[in-house]
Amino acid sequence: MEVNFGRSGILAGFVNQNKNDSGLVENLMLQQAESASYNGRSAKDLATMALVLYPSQMANFKLVDSKLYKTPSGLTTYKTHYTYTDKGLNIAALEIWVKDGDGDDLYRLIFSADVNEYSNFLQTVDKIVDSLSVNKDKQKQLPIKPVEYPFKHV
Repeated sequence: MEVNFGRSGILAGFVNQNKNDSGLVENLMLQQAESASYNGRSAKDLATMALVLYPSQMANFKLVDSKLYKTPSGLTTYKTHYTYTDKGLNIAALEIWVKDGDGDDLYRLIFSADVNEYSNFLQTVDKIVDSLSVNKDKQKQLPIKPVEYPFKHV
């Protein structure tokens, strides 16, 4: 099964303004999937399916943690934290999968950082995740409340 994020499905992207010693630029991306591509599966099921694929797609893939998480606004998310290497860089990643209350919109946040820099950004990423809420007005959207981010919008 493949979840289709369309033409990357990126709604927003944030990058650290400073490149660290390893050359990796820490980043956070917010994607939205096309609803027909995940056939009503839960965020946990989709994350689990992705985790089955990742070891064959990422060198030295190692799952650190995987769990359900409920945001302060009541959204149930599924968080996965893993590490891997790419072109000699040791990367830590956090993926947060979330569906809106109706189950017809799927979002994925992906935070990637150098393994040694990951914890420096994690508190800010957690604030972003905690700020997620669903606006069920005429036009569905997943707004993020203002938080001070050490990232630059791209």
